[in-house]
Amino acid sequence: MIKQEQQNRVNSYFEAYARLLVGSSGRQREFLKNVPIIVSGAPPQAIHLLQFSKCVRASGNPVLWVHHSRDMPQLPQIGLVAHGGDQVYFIESCMLWMSPKEDRASLIPDSFEMGAFRFDDQLQLHHTPKAPARSFKAAEAAMARAYRKLHSIALEIEQHGAEASRLHQAVAA
Repeated sequence: MIKQEQQNRVNSYFEAYARLLVGSSGRQREFLKNVPIIVSGAPPQAIHLLQFSKCVRASGNPVLWVHHSRDMPQLPQIGLVAHGGDQVYFIESCMLWMSPKEDRASLIPDSFEMGAFRFDDQLQLHHTPKAPARSFKAAEAAMARAYRKLHSIALEIEQHGAEASRLHQAVAA
């Protein structure tokens, strides 16, 4: 039972990432079908991310590598491999960033010098050369908003899944 609960929690976070990056519910399944999300116990290294370059170039779809550190498990780090123009970006650590006026989060490389990445309504990832914040301090409120939203969506999905499971069990009984 514990393994099933863990799997349900992982699935809820996959859906939560998808909904947060897409901006609404209803398209997360399509997002997850096209954008691989890798959950790892270790932070991504450039050599790991390089392995996805051929796939990213061929498909045009990015790869996200999510890592939860032991020091701060509630604040996942996100590696990104993305096709942009004639190049492929390999970024070991991005953070979620969300404006109070927006319905979706962006991915901001933690250096704040590589711009930002954001999915559009067609689920295409776009790169903007300028990050919406120039430092961690300037981005802190928008990052906290994005991570709170991520956890809120995941909890909602988990609770809905638990309710649906109980309902299914009641009907089966």
